[in-house]
Amino acid sequence: MKKTRALTSWLLVVVMLTSLLTIPASAAEESAQLKFTYPETIVQEEVTVELYQGFPTSGSATLSKMIDGVLWPGEKIRYFGPSLKQTAEIAQGTYTQIKKNYPALEGHFFKTKGGNDTFELVTNLGSEFTISTMRGDNCHQVLCEEVGQEEQPLFEHKNYRNIVLPSVRLQHQVERRPDPHHIDFKKHYITSACRQQNEAYQYRCDTLKAMRMGQSAFILDIPWYVSVMSGIRTLAWADDLRRKLSAEEWMREMESGVCRRPDGPEQPGRRRKMRWMHQKEAIRKY
Repeated sequence: MKKTRALTSWLLVVVMLTSLLTIPASAAEESAQLKFTYPETIVQEEVTVELYQGFPTSGSATLSKMIDGVLWPGEKIRYFGPSLKQTAEIAQGTYTQIKKNYPALEGHFFKTKGGNDTFELVTNLGSEFTISTMRGDNCHQVLCEEVGQEEQPLFEHKNYRNIVLPSVRLQHQVERRPDPHHIDFKKHYITSACRQQNEAYQYRCDTLKAMRMGQSAFILDIPWYVSVMSGIRTLAWADDLRRKLSAEEWMREMESGVCRRPDGPEQPGRRRKMRWMHQKEAIRKY
């Protein structure tokens, strides 16, 4: 059992690491070499390496939760977003794609609920991935979609703090003791953009603080040029948005950070124009 869990854990690490690789579309005819060093307990021939073009946030997050549901039997995972309809549509879309790409993983799950405002996946061993906002619920972890969304419908931070967050209180135990290999009370946040005044920005600050203190936490910022350099979007697409969006909108929607004066609202900063020109030139050379 321990050997199987170790193998599965290493497979998960390999898949997540390789999913971070971005290969430009223009390099389709070029060759690339990857070199991995495996522990002695891992059989190299039994490892499957998968490469992705870009980094799909919602898809990779849902995929990681489904893997958690298989690795940790009985794992209760909740999915929360600005509205039930929006969250259900995103969940259904990512699940449909995962079914095509990962039939072995999808085979562990059964979709028991699906509709305009509901979605639920369960396994035979009691794991759950479901949309829920019920007071008094219990779960091991939560995935929050579009926490910084500032258009209607807004992300309900009050409901999240008062209803969802208190429900993340279950621990994975082995022989009545906390499993040292399991990350308890996990909160996973996804957002495309937000102002520093948005409550979601505080979630980022809390996570950054946890990182600096050496706790189990990380932040991944994905600016616009990642999509362009990985071949998902074109430079013309970004250039068109750069002309149509205001400086503040561009920084929130396309960049990975914003500026704010201590005594006032956000200020985009003049250096952004120069940075844009340098970025375009670097991408063209790439």
